[in-house]
Amino acid sequence: MSRQAWVLVVIAGILAIATLVGAVVLAVRLVRTRRLLTGLGAGGKVAFYGALIYTIFRWTSSRIRSTWTTWAFWPAR
Repeated sequence: MSRQAWVLVVIAGILAIATLVGAVVLAVRLVRTRRLLTGLGAGGKVAFYGALIYTIFRWTSSRIRSTWTTWAFWPAR
């Protein structure tokens, strides 16, 4: 394989590992939130889907907030 092919393989591997780490982090958050909802009295599918919706909403809102603050404080050129 050429050098360029190896570079692409390495970049693809790094992206695959980063995706796997992100999926594991998301799964851990989902399980923690489900346990919290189960402890509060919700159970079964309600706890699972509630945890899923909460986890996605929280992740999305934190990304929007960080993007907005970056845009708001960068001076226009």
